[in-house]
Amino acid sequence: MFSVSTVITLAYHSRSATGHLTANQVFKTVNAYSPILERLELPLHNYTVDGYLFDVTHSLLRAEPSAESNAEWDRIAHLGPMIMTRDELIKMGKDPEKVVKLPSSWGYGHDAYIWQTEMQHNIHCLNFVRKYAYFDYFYRPQYSRFEDTPKLDRIHLSHCLYVLVQDLRCQPSFNALTFNWMDGWNTPATDFTPQRQCIDHEQWLRWQLENKVVTEGQILPRPTDPNQFMHGPLGMEQLWEES
Repeated sequence: MFSVSTVITLAYHSRSATGHLTANQVFKTVNAYSPILERLELPLHNYTVDGYLFDVTHSLLRAEPSAESNAEWDRIAHLGPMIMTRDELIKMGKDPEKVVKLPSSWGYGHDAYIWQTEMQHNIHCLNFVRKYAYFDYFYRPQYSRFEDTPKLDRIHLSHCLYVLVQDLRCQPSFNALTFNWMDGWNTPATDFTPQRQCIDHEQWLRWQLENKVVTEGQILPRPTDPNQFMHGPLGMEQLWEES
């Protein structure tokens, strides 16, 4: 989830004669087309970042691995596939012949293509990186070294790191971090609690849960037409077989 406080401020102060811009209208100026911005209003609210160096608020998302903290990470990182139409795909610049379409037997009609949000994928990736950061908890004793973990897992890790750094460089926060003098510190300490304009991620998670595709008990036939396949790198099939 990124802050758009700078963009929001500029947009609100340069609004057109049509009146006050909604957050969704501003999001559309800094994002490629996405059906979510047509289906769900995502108002912004003021939020103070909980960025203290020491864990003073005891958030589960900051806690060391445990059944409770793992469940919270899994909850906020949930990726629920949803439905979009052929027309929406075309607005995105996608080729409908290459995108997975659900059979009508699933109960979603004859114009149902599956998608997920990049936001949720990035949180999923952050959770995956977190698991490698706590290597002893998640990988030992099955794997004694990083090099011993499955190759596909290590490829997944590098994918996630690269996706996350691209996201941070693409739509960064320009909020200013000031400095303070603190007891016990000989140098100025950064204040990691800036004010931000944020969506309500819990609202999004509720909407995703209400609109996600039910996949349990369903069978998605693999197409036989080779023209419907995207071509992966050499060796990809072997990696899947080994994983």
